Amino acid sequence: MVAFAFAAAAVAVAAAASSVVALAPNEPESGVILGAWLYTADDPSLPDIGYDRPSKFNQRLGLNAGAFQFEQNIPLKKNPYTAAHEDMVANTTYLDDGTDASIFITVYAEETTSAGSGLDLVTDAELNKLAAQMVDLYNKTGRGIFIRFCPEMNGNWFLYGQKPDQFKATWIRFANIMRANAPGVALVWSPNFDLGDGQSYAPYYPGDQYVDWVGLSAYWKGSKSAVQNTNTAPPANIFAEFTDGVAPEGGATNFYQTYAAAKNKPFVLSEGGSAFITCQGPDDTLANCVTAAAGDGQLGINKAFWGSVLSDDFLSAHPLFKMFQIFEHKKFETYNGGSGMVFRDFRVSVDATTRDWFKSRVQTLADAGKIILGNVPVKTTSSAKGATSTGASQTVSTTGTTSSKSGAVRGAASAVGVPALVFAAVAVFLAL
Repeated sequence: MVAFAFAAAAVAVAAAASSVVALAPNEPESGVILGAWLYTADDPSLPDIGYDRPSKFNQRLGLNAGAFQFEQNIPLKKNPYTAAHEDMVANTTYLDDGTDASIFITVYAEETTSAGSGLDLVTDAELNKLAAQMVDLYNKTGRGIFIRFCPEMNGNWFLYGQKPDQFKATWIRFANIMRANAPGVALVWSPNFDLGDGQSYAPYYPGDQYVDWVGLSAYWKGSKSAVQNTNTAPPANIFAEFTDGVAPEGGATNFYQTYAAAKNKPFVLSEGGSAFITCQGPDDTLANCVTAAAGDGQLGINKAFWGSVLSDDFLSAHPLFKMFQIFEHKKFETYNGGSGMVFRDFRVSVDATTRDWFKSRVQTLADAGKIILGNVPVKTTSSAKGATSTGASQTVSTTGTTSSKSGAVRGAASAVGVPALVFAAVAVFLAL
């Protein structure tokens, strides 16, 4: 009987453990992180959109984003912020928000030299520099870090695009080097959403063991079956069409089910938004841009898109949806079905009516614990020297719920031993 009891207990513990999945790096136990990708370039020709900063975005919206996205290149010698060759030094100039918001870095391989182009230049030496840069960034900020490496690889608009074998081989080297040297950084695999035109996902997936988060770039610029130069609101469930492969706008693959749910990976809208066309012209100069008809309006277009992302029904049906990144830009783009260019405004924090609706919806969800916003660290006084310090672990929720960044699991929380493994992994990162 004793042996039987021990055997039964062992089976029970094993069953409990099997129902538990450790959280991915920087994955919150619950809730969706609000992120924003700002247009930070100093472009005097576009005074309405340049020089943006996290502090400005938070002030405009009246809420603190829980993550901010930045971009850079690999090799690192071409720094997007200064002309200097900074290599392993992390640039924190734009982190002026004073919160614990995570840092979401998109890394492109878009250089051409005599040695090659794109992924040809992503050597182990350059990947080691990238890892060292992330360690430096963490040591300077204490914030959670994500890397979206060579995204939209299934499209044809980047030098590394539509080269699945080379991409997967490079990604595996990238993942191995990051795991060895900066193991707390979350690795985000993120194709462009499938428009049904051959931009499939499977040929570019490097394997479960090399990916922490999965994501998509997904935008509404008009129906894929129409000329995209009018202001038309998307269907009410547009984001589910994109993520779940639902007609008429979705592709052939249910991305969420295939890459998030089936693989137990947290899912992020890596960049997204709904375009409101302000003007249209033959080129990308404002002087030649003719004001576009408002159509369904900026509020209507954004409310339909972001309402589909932030709907209670979508959030309930997609529990692994853990972050979205607002593409807070305004830019000239070509459009399908015509010539010339349109000036598209994807921002939610500038137009007053759009901002008020978006803020209200996000605040409602944050109050319900469904949206994670940035927290302001609490200053504590050292009893030894009387000096003040701030710590990422000492935060108060000023605008929403906090995320759990250590010791947590998805599933039955009572399984023996699993949390210890997560704590050990976090300890390794904190020791960097």
